[in-house]
Amino acid sequence: MLAPEASDLVGQAISGRYVVEGIIGHGGQGVVYRARDSQAGRTVAIKVLNQLAARDPQAAGRFLREQAALQALSGTAAVQVFDAGETSDGSLYLVLELLEGRDLEHELEDLEARNVRVDFRRVAELGVPLAQTLDSAHAQGISHRDLKPANIFVLQGGGVRLLDFGFARLRSSRPLTAAGMIVGSPSYIAPEVWLGRPDLLDHRVDVYSLAVILFRMITGALPFESKEVVEVLKMVTTSARPSLHQLRPDLPPRVDAWVEQALAIDPNKRYSSTEQCLEQLFIHAGAGRVLASVREKMHKPVSAQQTSAAERVASVLNNAAAALKRWTVGREKKEEPRKVAPPPTVEPKRAEPKSELAPAKPRPRTVPGMKAVGRQRTGRTLPAMPKVTVAKAVQDVHAPPKPPKAAPRPLAPPARKKPVRAQSARSTKSLAPPPQRGKLPPPPALPRKRTKP
Repeated sequence: MLAPEASDLVGQAISGRYVVEGIIGHGGQGVVYRARDSQAGRTVAIKVLNQLAARDPQAAGRFLREQAALQALSGTAAVQVFDAGETSDGSLYLVLELLEGRDLEHELEDLEARNVRVDFRRVAELGVPLAQTLDSAHAQGISHRDLKPANIFVLQGGGVRLLDFGFARLRSSRPLTAAGMIVGSPSYIAPEVWLGRPDLLDHRVDVYSLAVILFRMITGALPFESKEVVEVLKMVTTSARPSLHQLRPDLPPRVDAWVEQALAIDPNKRYSSTEQCLEQLFIHAGAGRVLASVREKMHKPVSAQQTSAAERVASVLNNAAAALKRWTVGREKKEEPRKVAPPPTVEPKRAEPKSELAPAKPRPRTVPGMKAVGRQRTGRTLPAMPKVTVAKAVQDVHAPPKPPKAAPRPLAPPARKKPVRAQSARSTKSLAPPPQRGKLPPPPALPRKRTKP
């Protein structure tokens, strides 16, 4: 299975879907192309095995192992894989998300050239998603085994991606490296790898490599550095661990205890996870609050696909255009007249049924101007009404009419009273007797009018 030359795929369509637009770079196992996905309408990166890797069955196995590892880590900070397959001439390829930015190696080189160190907040922003991704891989039996700044990509819009799982070791698969073969970059290789102890090669290899990366970010130097690989081997496996406090006097001396445990020669003395290694660094450096604030902002899991800045701007513009359209359509519509709700109907109160057990009391008859029957405002009682029987009523109907009563005689005006004079006993005897009770005295005679002759 020989892969075509790098320039031969430019302008062609892989699998009739991915139109190759150019070359992004060359790797140890293949070539990375920039292509356009005609179906999804997005720009992707396609990694194709080169001719040398195509002749090696182990290289093809690592290629497929990288695909399996990336698919298992979907949703983390690992680079996302969209598709995989073979070209028309049988070459293997992987379709990955296209990243915009640069790797951490170039970023650290620029800072070290200006003698600038990475502050702890930036270390937390890059270290938290990396540690979470590595712990997720370790939980699934996947070890990266080639962790270094060149395989950590810093995105232009913020965030980080973990690359190149070609040397990853899966728990469920057989090893692809021969016994005694050293895999990884010399400055970031764990002591057990240098000593050729395959029985100790597990996730703690990644813990050591991450500790070396954190050490370099804080101090601007590697813990063990030499131009000769043999010298690096001796320092990593036998030398004392370097002092971080001497390189960063502004940090407390207790930070050296973190170096002793994170870079321990015996893997059993190291931290058990990458997240624990990162957390203990901030605690020993007195920057625990910085790590807590960064973790609080990153409470949501890292998205497997992060849109570029141009895509985010386009999304905002599309949402604004849709909102403007809805507002315009709403203005053009005529306002419907408001419907006045009818007044609520009040149902008449129904009389409650009287109970059969307690008979109703008779209501007293009322007379206008009085409080009750037989009672006046002055409190006097009225005479009782006579009872009329049926026979009496019939007799009264057939009885002859009674003659009308005579009109009452008009009363004479009362006489003026004369002053009473004292009389003697004789005069009192001759007085007329008093009138009888019930009879009125006769009216006095009126004086006659005299007529003139």
